[in-house]
Amino acid sequence: MALKLITPAHVAGTVEITVPGSEQLGSLKIRFAYQAAKAHDAWRDAAIADASSGKRTMTQILAPVVIGWDGLEDEAGAPVVYSVEALDDLLDRYPASAGELFRGYTRVLTESRVKN
Repeated sequence: MALKLITPAHVAGTVEITVPGSEQLGSLKIRFAYQAAKAHDAWRDAAIADASSGKRTMTQILAPVVIGWDGLEDEAGAPVVYSVEALDDLLDRYPASAGELFRGYTRVLTESRVKN
């Protein structure tokens, strides 16, 4: 496959979410804003510093890069449409999800999709 210097609008991947009190993981298909390597490195470094210092919340850190999802339902089984408020609710109800989304974003940007 020939490579082309293009900038995709977004990248997507499945992120496994820890469900408190359950041995099973939840799974969300997440759409992330694309960042080239230098931009991602700067975002990652600022995110780590801001989270450590309390300068920004994880919602504030993740909202610019999480741009959509599939697979999240409310208690009645209806799809939850992505919004910053819904992201904040997800991070509140599933405490491990912030780190899982953070790591999932880096994985989607840096790991190969080739399956052997």
